[in-house]
Amino acid sequence: MNHRIGIFSIAESCADELLWNRRPWATLDHFRGLPIGPMELADLAALLGIGNYERLIGGFSLLAGESQDMPWVISLPLDLVEAVSSLNDHDIAAAARLWALRGDMTSRFTNTDLEQYLKGAGLFLSSCPGPHVLLVTAPETRDTNGWTSDADSAPHQ
Repeated sequence: MNHRIGIFSIAESCADELLWNRRPWATLDHFRGLPIGPMELADLAALLGIGNYERLIGGFSLLAGESQDMPWVISLPLDLVEAVSSLNDHDIAAAARLWALRGDMTSRFTNTDLEQYLKGAGLFLSSCPGPHVLLVTAPETRDTNGWTSDADSAPHQ
């Protein structure tokens, strides 16, 4: 099952408020391109030469949503934000090609998918002040807190 994962620009002290926002996908500026979470992003960061995977995965912190139930708010490491937002078109194409060959990325995304994701994420990260967080929710659900389905919203880019 693919989760809905978006990058939001909020103060980390507002993480709990993000969890209780009834329509975050429709009301808050965010970037949502592909269901790419911390493991895939840590792999990208390692590919970009920021550090090794183990150190990088440790840079993601759960800020809110500590139960097994969705949703979760997870901080994005600043060095990853800076690296992705500073990629030029040539670097994006090269990174997307290499990233598509790692782990299960080949079966999930094309080079073009990943290139478009990196362009969109880079634009969002460079144009919206941080800090930046990932919001992870279950797909196509409406839970007791009023989370809305994909049909109720469109991604902001």
